[in-house]
Amino acid sequence: MHHALADSTRRSYEAARKRYRDYCLAHSLSPLPHHITPASAACWLADLGAAGQLSSATLHVYCSSLSSWFLEATLSDSPNPLMSTAVQRVLKGIDRHHRAAEIMARASRPATIELTPSLLSRLEGIARPDGCGPDDFMRWAAALTGTYGFLRPSEFLGSAQHRNRALRVDQVRFFATASSPLPCPLLPPGASVDSYASPDHFTLALEVTKADQRATNEPVPVAAAPAVRALWRWMHMRRDLGLADSTPVFCLPSGAPLACTALTRSITSWLIRLGLVAPVVKGRTFRRGGAST
Repeated sequence: MHHALADSTRRSYEAARKRYRDYCLAHSLSPLPHHITPASAACWLADLGAAGQLSSATLHVYCSSLSSWFLEATLSDSPNPLMSTAVQRVLKGIDRHHRAAEIMARASRPATIELTPSLLSRLEGIARPDGCGPDDFMRWAAALTGTYGFLRPSEFLGSAQHRNRALRVDQVRFFATASSPLPCPLLPPGASVDSYASPDHFTLALEVTKADQRATNEPVPVAAAPAVRALWRWMHMRRDLGLADSTPVFCLPSGAPLACTALTRSITSWLIRLGLVAPVVKGRTFRRGGAST
């Protein structure tokens, strides 16, 4: 039962459950999940909606949180109070009441930059000028890998909650041609990468992801030439720097992993130097940009 929900989902659900417990204690109601009723849930949601501090989308998540909580507490096929007519009517009312204000709020927010292939081509001379050091090149290779692989940051950089999910060397495989059945090794130490043709593509053997908690993902193929060239070169650079294979693919010479915040700061700096005013770069920058190809 516990594994039916991702850990990240359970963490987000806990905020809703705490608010519901506090509400019940303040109104002399039982805060136990198996005592949730259509009336208590509907009144709680109506109270939150009237306060106006949470979006209608968040309140729908809160409803799902209590629904899951009730189900796990009762292990019963009895009617779920969160699916009741009263609760659904309250949610519909909240949606209608909040819609105009939320549309205006979204329109006023600056749009998140999408790191599209065309934008990446304009950034290359800024992000990795001739003679750039390994740190700059690593960030460039990471940006290309995330974009052309349609990856969430946690899938190639890990996260504060899941540092062990950062991409490792043994998860990357290069293939010389489109039909090669076996991966090709790196060039011998000291060989000039520029003197040899780059591989045709690489694959990333992701493990646990947000979308696949059982780690049954098929390897992610990436055949975009800019990403292949960049990651191929970076894999040779990191080896020549003496970085152990046990360290994340994208890490500093000290072995410290590259964090999403550090990468987005670098991209923001590149965009400002390109001439964009106050660009907004977030984790979704990579996946959305790649999806626009």
